[in-house]
Amino acid sequence: MEIIKLLKNIKRYPKRLGDGLYQKPSGGFSIIEVILAIAVFALFVTSFIGAIIYGEQSSAMAGTRGRAVFLADEAIEAVMSIRDDAWNEIIYSQSAVDTTGSRWNLTGEGSTETIGPYTRVITFSDVCRDGSDNIVDCPGSYTDIHTKKVTVTVTWTGPTLASHTVDRVTYINNWQSLNWMQTDWAGGSGQSVWSDATMFESDDGNIDVSTAGEAKLAQGTIPCGTKVWPFNVAGNYSYDSGKIEVTGGFAQLRETAPGTGQITDTPVDSLEYDNVNGLESQILRVSGDIYAISYRGEGDGGYLKTVETATNGQITDTVIDSLE
Repeated sequence: MEIIKLLKNIKRYPKRLGDGLYQKPSGGFSIIEVILAIAVFALFVTSFIGAIIYGEQSSAMAGTRGRAVFLADEAIEAVMSIRDDAWNEIIYSQSAVDTTGSRWNLTGEGSTETIGPYTRVITFSDVCRDGSDNIVDCPGSYTDIHTKKVTVTVTWTGPTLASHTVDRVTYINNWQSLNWMQTDWAGGSGQSVWSDATMFESDDGNIDVSTAGEAKLAQGTIPCGTKVWPFNVAGNYSYDSGKIEVTGGFAQLRETAPGTGQITDTPVDSLEYDNVNGLESQILRVSGDIYAISYRGEGDGGYLKTVETATNGQITDTVIDSLE
């Protein structure tokens, strides 16, 4: 509007008509003045409407983010509540939470939560410390079994399909734990509430604590005897069914099919190596085609004779050597 007033105050020069004649300027607006006024007004309205829209979008985004922050803080409080109830429930690397009555619970390994447009993930990590007990990146000097790192991540997709994230990180510890050192159990059982550094609650009789500073398995007597495992339960053994067969609870070699080593009904050759007495004979291959025959001969004496057998099964008629 100030520009319009300024334009009004600009001196208007009369229009020359010729031969010394001039047209007297009128008091109305020119077209240029109207266009400029409209442009300024449009710029003002556009800026004003843009400011309103941006403000509304900012308020909506702030509200959405505030809801995400609330969900992240709620998860931290839920984990702390679970910690206070029972530290031994903190056993997962990732879990969601829910409520049973008025009590928070972890829902199980790998679970997540979808709450409206939000996805909430809670992860638990080991905490490592250095020699001065300061928290450091793992592995460090040792892992603090009484401390866990808790990370809560809440994600959602905005109106422009962009992904947004809110993170919360905290550390929880088993502040209720009581630690004590015990290296001697010689005081025996019967202590339900710890007070004596040499006693314990109970045992099943298989622990030997008679030596101070030691706890070991008690020695027992194992009865000796013969143990028979019958072949009537297939799951108790394994074998090559092509070579072994199980019949009536006993295992035996299968008969060899013809052409693969089966003995024909007609002997190829024979040799009488003792014409008086030959009992309890045993045949042993010495080398190549040479075989040794040991047996109980005349007068219950022990005899050893060697013979030669060709590859076709023929036996030489002469004993190579003998020993009584």
